[in-house]
Amino acid sequence: MKRSRRSAAPVLPALLLVALLPACNGLQQGLTHGLVDGHYRSRPQGGAVQRVYLDVGADSLTAYAVTRTDGVRRIDTTAFTVHRLPPAPVQHPCGTHTFVKHGWDLDLMYALLKYRPAAAGVPPQLNTDLNGALYVGYKMDRYTLACAPDALGRQQRILRERGFDVGGFLGIGATTMNSTVTRAPIDIEYTGMVLTGGVGAFTSIGQLGFGITGGMDHLLDGNGRRWIYQDAPWIGLSIGVNLN
Repeated sequence: MKRSRRSAAPVLPALLLVALLPACNGLQQGLTHGLVDGHYRSRPQGGAVQRVYLDVGADSLTAYAVTRTDGVRRIDTTAFTVHRLPPAPVQHPCGTHTFVKHGWDLDLMYALLKYRPAAAGVPPQLNTDLNGALYVGYKMDRYTLACAPDALGRQQRILRERGFDVGGFLGIGATTMNSTVTRAPIDIEYTGMVLTGGVGAFTSIGQLGFGITGGMDHLLDGNGRRWIYQDAPWIGLSIGVNLN
């Protein structure tokens, strides 16, 4: 029983990575899948911050000026700037142009590692048990459109994408139950189900997020009062897949 469980542990992250291959393909296609139509704060190099509405096309961005009157945002379709996207050719060096968007983030989160401090005579542990959670956070996406010279000195247009968010999560996980991790001996070894929840901070590229999370696990069966990690804090490294 132990052998099968241990062999399955490294398979779980591998299965997650296979599921994420479409997202990785999207990254290779210019990192533009996160850049969608909507309201942004725009800042050209050396210029002031402006409110714009971005219309995202296949090879360009059209930034329309936005005004606010009586608390209502209005898009001025007569005042706009067109920005070419990679791999559009560049005839001369160009300055950077940044677009920032704020909003709510919904992710499917997986804690790759959980560090549990020493408890009841058991040394500190790193756990890789199966777990999954829904994560909701407040996010800032930052897109920087710029030009950079290649090895031959030719200017190439590039788009850098970064996201930062903080929030909370709630989900279901598994944990190994045996006499080592219980305050009173139990007769069997089994995989218990836990309710897991906490907070996290993530940085992301496209649809993938990587971050540090901290939380607590609550064993859902009758041995919860014996479990040495019941509602005890842990800190971990997590990965998230954007759902919205």
